[in-house]
Amino acid sequence: MNTYSQALPRTGTIHRLAAIWNRWKKRLATARDDARLRADLDHELRCLEQAGELDGSLANLGLARPAIPALLQRYPGSARRYAAMTRRVGIGAERASSARTGFTALFGPRRRCLFCSESRRCERWLASGAREGYRAFCPNADAFDRMKRG
Repeated sequence: MNTYSQALPRTGTIHRLAAIWNRWKKRLATARDDARLRADLDHELRCLEQAGELDGSLANLGLARPAIPALLQRYPGSARRYAAMTRRVGIGAERASSARTGFTALFGPRRRCLFCSESRRCERWLASGAREGYRAFCPNADAFDRMKRG
């Protein structure tokens, strides 16, 4: 037996508050996870420093020590966006990346994503569920197209 109350949309104040609460819980969980990943990257950088390899590693990326605060501020959001973009545009799982990439997030197209000025637009595009349109703003669009081809 079907009841009509279960078929009606849940639009009451309680349901709206619950939806808001769930969004905030998700944001807080993401912020907590991001802080852990940032701490992991910071630890990697400190290990490179202790081993005397930090400057060389940064030089391989075309970066210097003054870039470290920006790296830590933008990571792992950029790695998460990069991983989401690769999945969205249809790049195979073996070529895609995860948000837990650490220092490897600073190489190649991932680095381009790290310093991208379109991060807000990218977040909105990813949230929209769209499959096309990223070429209008993504500096990695050509790299993604090459990855898809092979």
